[in-house]
Amino acid sequence: MERKRHYHLELTDEQVVAMRRALPLAVAPHLEGLRDQIKGMVGEEDFFSLALSNLRAWYYGRVRGFAEDVLEAILRGEVRDLHDYICETIDGTDLVVYTNKTEAALLASDNEDAMEYETRKNGTPEERAYYALRADVVESLRAMVDHPDESLRDRLPDGFDLDDPATWTAREVRP
Repeated sequence: MERKRHYHLELTDEQVVAMRRALPLAVAPHLEGLRDQIKGMVGEEDFFSLALSNLRAWYYGRVRGFAEDVLEAILRGEVRDLHDYICETIDGTDLVVYTNKTEAALLASDNEDAMEYETRKNGTPEERAYYALRADVVESLRAMVDHPDESLRDRLPDGFDLDDPATWTAREVRP
């Protein structure tokens, strides 16, 4: 099965219904001020696009936080198996436990089909959100390592490779 990247928005009716249910509970606090600011200024479709953008910003902020935590643990020498550590990090989080947040995560994720892609099965929203979140954390982690910011660049060992734990040994910090 070939995976498709979504660079423009194409939602199924099921996703739209799920978003309408999930948005009020998952991101309502973030949208209250926005809703007041744009009330009457844009149509329903524009508001929906803004809401989805806000949902994606919320979700990918959480993904980046998980990726940063995993990378910090790697640099502290706490990680032996990257896959297992990521699974332990995200297992039981609100994004894969609470139905409203799992549906919101699936709407926001570029990897909403990760479970089907990996297992050829279509599970519960919680199971699908787990696979999507895991794939998103891995992608975020790889992006952080491939294009490190200045503070991270100085902390990564020479030749650091996420796929090779032998390269994870942190070098001494320069004064």
